Formats: sequence, structure tokens, C-alpha cells
Amino acid sequence: MTHTATAPSLRRSLGPGRSIHVLLVASGVAGLGYQMLWVRMLSVGLGHEAIATLAVIAAFFAGLAVGAAALDAPIARSTHPARWYAALEAVIGLWALALIPLIPIANAALAQAMGPEPSEIWRWTVSFGGPVLLLAPATIAMGATLPAAARLHASLTGEGG
Repeated sequence: MTHTATAPSLRRSLGPGRSIHVLLVASGVAGLGYQMLWVRMLSVGLGHEAIATLAVIAAFFAGLAVGAAALDAPIARSTHPARWYAALEAVIGLWALALIPLIPIANAALAQAMGPEPSEIWRWTVSFGGPVLLLAPATIAMGATLPAAARLHASLTGEGG
């Protein structure tokens, strides 16, 4: 007789702390997928994939830092870290969906703002500033997921926090 693992039995076998790890791995894989997709989409407006790659990576690092720094304290004060984590993941997913029609619009706006013969400083300002602002809601939420997940792990396992 074979036993099929159900969600509750999987959670029991993983333990409360391990299920958070699985969730974070899945979230990280999704984040990398977003990054690759956004590079491809933004390279149309920025004119080159290398510039888009640098811009998206800069947007990710900026958003991760801002999200973790800005939302760590409110998350730490909360008695519901699971709600924070779920809300942050919802923001990421909803903004990713919103970017499907927004990136083509942003590409046109970035190309127009850059102009036909921009100075190097203006090209890099537009190339970095546009994606940082455009991706900010998702990347800031991504940055806040780490403190939320850490607090959630601590509340489930009783370890620190």
C-alpha cells in the first residue's frame, strides 16, 4: 500500500521551519524569473540587453535594500508575520501582472525621454532611473519578505526573532 503525502502530512514531515524554507526557495525562483523577463522586456526600450540587465539588477538591489530597511520595524512589531508575508507576496504578484502592459508604455516613455542623441550621463540616468522606479513596488516588497519570513520562522519554531 502506498501513501500519498497530503499537504498537512507534508507540513508535518517538513516541520514548521522547513516549510518556510520551501516557500522561500519557490519565491526566490519566481524572483529570478521576474528578473529575466523584465530584462528582456526593458531591453526593447533601453536599446540594449546589457544596459537593461544592469538597470534591472540595480532596481532589484535598491528595492531589496529599501524594502528590508523600511519595513523591518513594522514587521517586527506585528503579531501576524504570516499576514505580512502573504501581503508582500501578493504585492509582488499583482505588480508583476501590472507590468505586462506597463513595461511597453514605459519603454516608449524612456525612449522619448532619452531622445535621439542623449549625453552619456542622461542615457544612464534614464536607463537606471526608469527601471528603478518602475520595478520599485515589486522589488521593495521582495526586500521586505526576508524580515517577514524571519519573523514567521521565529514565531513557528520559537527560535529568536
